[in-house]
Amino acid sequence: MKICKVCNVEKPYNMFYKRKTSADRYAYRCKVCSNQLVFKWKKEIIGKLKKAFLMVAGGAVQKYGPDLEGHQQLLMAAADILIEIYMAESTILRTEKLAKKQGEAKVQEQIAMAKLYLYKAVDVVTQKGKESIISFAEGDEQRMMLMGLRRFTKYTNMPNIVGLRETITTKLVAENGYCF
Repeated sequence: MKICKVCNVEKPYNMFYKRKTSADRYAYRCKVCSNQLVFKWKKEIIGKLKKAFLMVAGGAVQKYGPDLEGHQQLLMAAADILIEIYMAESTILRTEKLAKKQGEAKVQEQIAMAKLYLYKAVDVVTQKGKESIISFAEGDEQRMMLMGLRRFTKYTNMPNIVGLRETITTKLVAENGYCF
């Protein structure tokens, strides 16, 4: 039995990942706490993307009100942002569920795909948000909204995109086909 340093609960050794550098050869936090920490920052990014959507959509509604339906480009950009947020959140939640079920070590490729998709989703939200803000805001309002968008779409833990793609490709080549 070992006590997890995060949740302070005594658990059997099979609830901890093995770690060669530790004195007892097991990680200091349990598998549940490890999986939660892996996905915590991704969920924070999703929350910020939702705030970016609300800022952009709210600004457009304030500017145009009931006439917004006549501005199809803005509506399409807002829809694209919302779709990317939904897909990224779904991907992260499903990957987290899979990691809890099978263990983080067994689903490294799925985690790599989730990280890659989240990275691309942030880019799409940034691009569509910027296009939208530039189209309906001017002057100081535009500058402030663009600053807010940059803050909400700031990616702090940049993933190694090439490394993620190589991880995914290695699995596909090893399986000689699509295996997910």
